[in-house]
Amino acid sequence: MITRHVTLHLPGTPPRNMGAFSGTSERSIVFQVLERWPLLPPNCLCLDGQPIQIPKAPGFRDPGTRAKAAARLRNPEVQRKKVAARLATEAARRAREAAMTPEERAKLAKQRKARYNDRWHRYWAAKDARRQAAKATATPEGA
Repeated sequence: MITRHVTLHLPGTPPRNMGAFSGTSERSIVFQVLERWPLLPPNCLCLDGQPIQIPKAPGFRDPGTRAKAAARLRNPEVQRKKVAARLATEAARRAREAAMTPEERAKLAKQRKARYNDRWHRYWAAKDARRQAAKATATPEGA
């Protein structure tokens, strides 16, 4: 457990003590502080005199993390595991389909074809909608 003291620094005023927060990490303390005062601009709050560092949004990957992930994916061991997992799921699917009756197999094929066709219909409908919207917002030549 760590404890940090939070102060509020507003321009033209002396720092104001906002209390102490305890947590398992700096990140948990930052989340507690931001939850307690969600409307304060984060650059006004300081932990032990240091401005609060806002954690990045989930899903955001900085270039260093992205490079590390790319290097990991190039690793032959990781590739081997991915291929093994893909082959295992493919074998399980084939075994399941082999145990089906011809009627069940035909029904499954029909469902797959319907899904495929539905995807294409949605894709082309969205493309046509975008084309129509672009045409509607385009200004006439003589205007």
